[in-house]
Amino acid sequence: MGTILLYAPVREHGFSMFDDREYVVDNLNVQAGWTGESVRWAFTSAHASNWHPLTWLSHMLDVELFGDWAGGHHWTSVVLHGLNAVLLFTFLCTLSRAAGPSILAAALFAFHPIRVESVAWIAERKDVLSGLFFFLTLLAYAAYSRRGGLVFYLLTLLAFLAGLGAKPMLVTVPFLLLLLDVGMREKRGRSWKVLVLEKLPMLGFAAGMIGVTLRAQAAGGAINATGAFPLVERLANVPTAYLAYVGKFLLPVRLAAYYPHPALTDPEGLGTRLLLGSLGLVAIALVSWGAWRVRRRQAHLFVGWFWFLGMLVPVIGFVQAGAQQYADRYQYLPGIGLILALVWGTWEALTGARQRNLWGLAGVLVLILLAVQTSRQIRFWKSDRLLFEHALEVTNGNFAAHNNVGVYFNEQGDYAQAIPHFEAALALHPNYTNALVNLGRARLQTGDLARAEALFRRCIEAEPLEALGHFNLGLVHSRRGEDAQAEAAYGRAIEVDPSYASSYVNRSVSLARLGELDRAIDVLLALLRVVPGSIAGQRNLGLLYAERGDDEQAVVHLRGVLSAEAEIADRVNAMNGLAWVLATSPEAGLRDGREALRLAAEASALTNHTRPEILSTWAAAHAEVGEFDQAVEKEQRARELSAPEERPKHDRRLELYRAGRPLRR
Repeated sequence: MGTILLYAPVREHGFSMFDDREYVVDNLNVQAGWTGESVRWAFTSAHASNWHPLTWLSHMLDVELFGDWAGGHHWTSVVLHGLNAVLLFTFLCTLSRAAGPSILAAALFAFHPIRVESVAWIAERKDVLSGLFFFLTLLAYAAYSRRGGLVFYLLTLLAFLAGLGAKPMLVTVPFLLLLLDVGMREKRGRSWKVLVLEKLPMLGFAAGMIGVTLRAQAAGGAINATGAFPLVERLANVPTAYLAYVGKFLLPVRLAAYYPHPALTDPEGLGTRLLLGSLGLVAIALVSWGAWRVRRRQAHLFVGWFWFLGMLVPVIGFVQAGAQQYADRYQYLPGIGLILALVWGTWEALTGARQRNLWGLAGVLVLILLAVQTSRQIRFWKSDRLLFEHALEVTNGNFAAHNNVGVYFNEQGDYAQAIPHFEAALALHPNYTNALVNLGRARLQTGDLARAEALFRRCIEAEPLEALGHFNLGLVHSRRGEDAQAEAAYGRAIEVDPSYASSYVNRSVSLARLGELDRAIDVLLALLRVVPGSIAGQRNLGLLYAERGDDEQAVVHLRGVLSAEAEIADRVNAMNGLAWVLATSPEAGLRDGREALRLAAEASALTNHTRPEILSTWAAAHAEVGEFDQAVEKEQRARELSAPEERPKHDRRLELYRAGRPLRR
């Protein structure tokens, strides 16, 4: 309950641009909820550089329950975190039979500020969800260790598999179970051979998950194994990151959503980083040696320290994923090891009841301080601007934070404030593709096409396999009316990223302008094979079929848009297109003037009767049902709102309606 109350403010938080869109808001498969197609996608997709089907299913369930209310999505993560704290307490009581330190350890886990990132960030659902299955794995294994039996063994294996399906970081769990066997004397007479053999199926699943994850992250461009992060840089950072995690655990201040890797912000400082890394390695070795020496007297300290070291291995930077030096979210489960070491290390060192009572009082005071700091940290996650302006305050050289603050202002249309942040990001990291693209988009919006093109070409030079650069270069060509060059740029973006839906849509528009309707339709059909739920693909395909004269197919696709939960702009365009076909089709069996009249009237009302093409459709619908006076009235209004070059078209339609004749294409 304390966890729920502490995190209650997140119900007022929205979705973050920081991956929440890719995971939920703009993810058509997630937005579809639990359908056969979306469930299939969850298990077969490596979207967002990861394979975690259960995480996708949890987001889909939230969409089913809460729709686009971000507070509901946040509440799910909070409830999972609270449940995880209860399960941790249960496991520790099972392990030690000591309720006092178990309560304190579970409360430290629940209230520690380092966990805010995992709980208050919707896209990190994978942390709290994998945590649930992690604790269920530990509880099932504890029961198996004490009682034996195939049922508990299979439950352990099943919970572990579910955890891997939520987040691949759990690949270290088989080794953790061996650590518990040795350190906590849970083997109950079983031989080493048996202990190792019973972990082999889990190790096999873990090895398979490692392979799947590496392929997914490499395909998504998340892994930086070379280039900016050569082996020597990664090795230098490993001990530094370990000590940083210990420091953030002991003194959780100056927490940030992003800690930039020094190899990017200070490429000349490798020598200093090697020195600090060497000193850090010595410190870690000394602590590890000490923990090994006291393993019989201080079993929890021994297990806790090596729990922390071992569980962080997948994310410590040997294989660099992303451009961060370390991340608070990576401590969600590994940090429990430090809690064990600290809580039981002190508990076991105390002997008298008075000492332990004072220890308990000190623990309560620490929890209060942590809760206050956690409450403060939660507030930063209320908006992207707060989050990343705070990151700029507490870190140095944070190019990503500058970029994300710039994105916030970009989305507000405040390019004067956005552009300096993008420029600051590029001053710190000249080849940062996100900043190159975002600055280019800001220049594009302000009409500076030359500088926008130069930025997008820089992006392509820095990352030839970055689809964003090619796509945005296509936008520049489109803005200039260079449709052939735009079509080629969008085509290249599709080659680089076959799932980039906007590239297909824009490419089809360019092809249509070039008069290549058949190719434009083929492009959109390809899009719907890749992203079956694409509203923009359905909409444009219906409009293109109508333009080509294939009215039957046009009606099918435009009705498909209207039957889906499409945005208002997409619905308006689909209503107008469908009304146009129903009012003007040469096929009598397809015409339905009354439905066309209803659709056109609704579309025009949604646009405050300001779009001439919709008013013209409305006029055609009136003519189809024989209301020619109203048709003339609407067409005249459309003519008044049209550009001069469009007026002859309206004049021809007015002539038809005044003669009492409906429009036929």
